Amino acid sequence: MTIAAPQSTKDAARLLQRYGKTLGQIASLEATRTSLKAAIDASTDKKLVPLVAKLAPIAEVLEPWWRANAAELTKGERKSIELGGCMIGTKLGSASLAYAHQDKDFGLAKLQAAKWAEPLISVTYAVDKTAVRKALKGDRGAALKLMGYAEAQPESFFIRAIETPAVKG
Repeated sequence: MTIAAPQSTKDAARLLQRYGKTLGQIASLEATRTSLKAAIDASTDKKLVPLVAKLAPIAEVLEPWWRANAAELTKGERKSIELGGCMIGTKLGSASLAYAHQDKDFGLAKLQAAKWAEPLISVTYAVDKTAVRKALKGDRGAALKLMGYAEAQPESFFIRAIETPAVKG
């Protein structure tokens, strides 16, 4: 669709009215979508809640039964089997590092004390952009500017409807 550039303020106003009307149509469709999704979610949730509530008590009695019978059912060769149209069993979670003590630093001080553990410790440095922006306005501003730092604030074009009434059709 080709649209001619406005030749006057009146032409620009007409284009902006068209733009605003289109924004209104978009807003109306988005509102309808949101409303329909909310209705679908509410209806589905109403049906799901009692079904989901049935699962926990079943799993609660099956877990100890599985732990007592798994070795016999799997012949010790597997961690799960198919039974009654479902898979039942155990699985390993993701591996993570465990530390025997409750240090909040996860034993960092002990690793730092061991010379051989240096490759096991990471140190990360980053520019604190907020602090540099603040410092640009202070005593170190000139030095930072010589290093190439500056505060950038781009300007961007916008069109925003003052009102976006829901528009049908």
